[in-house]
Amino acid sequence: MLGAATFSAIATATVVGLGPAPSTDDAVSLRWQAPAECPNEADLRTQLDGLLADSDREDVAPIAAEGNVTVGSGGATLVLRVEAEGEVETRTLEAATCAEVTRAAALIVAIAVDPGVTMTIPEPDLEPQPQPQPQPEPEPQPEPEPEPEPEPEPEPEPEPEPEPEPEPDPDPAPQQPRRAAWSVALLAGPGIGITTPAGLDTAVGAALTWGRLWLEARLVYRAPRVVTARDVPRLEGRFQMWSGTLRGCGAPSLSRAERPDWLVFPLCGGVEAGAILGRGRGDVESLRGAAPWLALTGGPGLAWRPAQRARRVRAGLRASADLVVPLVQTTFESAQSTEILRSGAIGGQILVGVELVGPVRRAQ
Repeated sequence: MLGAATFSAIATATVVGLGPAPSTDDAVSLRWQAPAECPNEADLRTQLDGLLADSDREDVAPIAAEGNVTVGSGGATLVLRVEAEGEVETRTLEAATCAEVTRAAALIVAIAVDPGVTMTIPEPDLEPQPQPQPQPEPEPQPEPEPEPEPEPEPEPEPEPEPEPEPEPDPDPAPQQPRRAAWSVALLAGPGIGITTPAGLDTAVGAALTWGRLWLEARLVYRAPRVVTARDVPRLEGRFQMWSGTLRGCGAPSLSRAERPDWLVFPLCGGVEAGAILGRGRGDVESLRGAAPWLALTGGPGLAWRPAQRARRVRAGLRASADLVVPLVQTTFESAQSTEILRSGAIGGQILVGVELVGPVRRAQ
């Protein structure tokens, strides 16, 4: 495609000459396809003849040129193929009107015939206008007596110059359309206050994102931890938990042209449901049980995606810090009604890990 400076020079070529130019039929073979509202092959031939009017083309090898013009909402597009001395060159030109790409095509073909041609394109011949018939000269009239000169009027005061209008704000840069994407993450970190003492939580998450909105599901496993009854040291229990979480997130991000959404700050909230599994130890080793778990969870997060291509699978890092508020109070007791475990009124969870992110591909 022509550069901006070259195309501007072609599109604004000087218009000179009024008479017909010698034909280029012997030197140039033309094939031209254009919509009805655009210049046709004869118009192109006329412009080419004008450009080569003063050129010495006696020893020039024949040249074949083929052009195809299409018109769309963004202007006119020309695909021009020029074959000279066994070499073929194809160019694509774009302009606001098909008249401009026609002038550019004429100049490119003319330069292929004669590199020394000047950047001038003739106007079409104009039909001569009929000369008006001379009117008979009227008989001279006697000169009237001069009237006295009027007194000069006072010069009006100059009007104040209007203030210049402020320049309009530049149009904002067009934003890339948001695409749907998927992500999977593997996370681990401490769970605090849900059961005592704190233990290690691991989670596997999958999410669908559309712009700034996320929908994420997680499967969470809280590793076994041993809890001792406060008043009876011989009573111990081993507790673990499985749960599933469904979360919705708003996710503002930082983007660059080559790295879209490279740093994301999701703020999420959702519901967690599952079960706490307990097993006695020591004097109550035969005791086993399970209790339901239901809680609200939510908090901020961070996603770092350093890869540079948004249309491929990218690897990155994820982190989240969530507050957990149980909706069901869970209690485990021995056969003698001695309390071994009671879930906390509020807890927390900090998870860090890796994730993979990729685009959702539409069916063709």
